[in-house]
Amino acid sequence: MKLPAFSNNLHKIHYGSRLYPARDWLVLISVAIIILGISTVWNILEFRNITTNQAPTSTVTSHGAAIDSTAMHQVQKIFSTRAGAQARYESGAYSFTDPS
Repeated sequence: MKLPAFSNNLHKIHYGSRLYPARDWLVLISVAIIILGISTVWNILEFRNITTNQAPTSTVTSHGAAIDSTAMHQVQKIFSTRAGAQARYESGAYSFTDPS
């Protein structure tokens, strides 16, 4: 299936009989630089919008979960137990006998 509009204009985008790799690279690099420039300008504009206290395009709100006080007490108990063990170790309460 051939599209008539595409078939009629196909000769206009013909590459040619000679290859020009330098031209091809120049076109490729130019297009990449243009895209990079557009991206940079877009990011600068968005950064200015955010820094001037304007709301971003989409905002997400979330609420933190309530803190479980029993879990906090358990963690504090574990740390105090470990601190006691460290103090006993540093004071020399633990003794090690070398089996050799």
